Amino acid sequence: MAAGVGAAASPAGVGAAMAAPAAKVMDLRVDYLDRPLGLENLSPRFSWRLDGKAAGLRQAAYRIVVAASEAELGSGPWLWDSGQVEGSRSFDIAWAGPKLVSRQRLAWRVSVWTAGAAKPIVSASSSWEMGLLDKGDWKADWIAAPDPEAEDDRKAGMIWLFGNTGADAKPAGRPGRRGAVG
Repeated sequence: MAAGVGAAASPAGVGAAMAAPAAKVMDLRVDYLDRPLGLENLSPRFSWRLDGKAAGLRQAAYRIVVAASEAELGSGPWLWDSGQVEGSRSFDIAWAGPKLVSRQRLAWRVSVWTAGAAKPIVSASSSWEMGLLDKGDWKADWIAAPDPEAEDDRKAGMIWLFGNTGADAKPAGRPGRRGAVG
């Protein structure tokens, strides 16, 4: 193209033409969910999507970092760093960090290198929280008003069984019948 023909070149226009294609990493998921709470899987799976309009845009490598908080994602300490992994895979990436524990809150992000790019595209942060993983983690009190008769039944090892036929006799004032456990 001859000088003076077409769009005028400006420093901003030259920089924009030389910049990497506009793309972003989005839809971060843990076990196919966006920011899940109460996750019970000890080996959660990560996924994300690379979005952009540039022709031929594809992932060449990724790096996942996980920390105890969003503040620690920047410089650590990290609970897990996948390191730079070559490849286009962005789905079903298994956790390979230390054992996860009940109620643990974690923040994560992924950096994606596109074909021919020297610097990665860094996602926004996301998070997830582990659920109650062991039977001993479940602790609660009854939230109903105490019923002296029901309390006596529980102490005696009795439970109420609910019948589902018309032949089941139900004591007056009770929706089921009593039976001993054991």
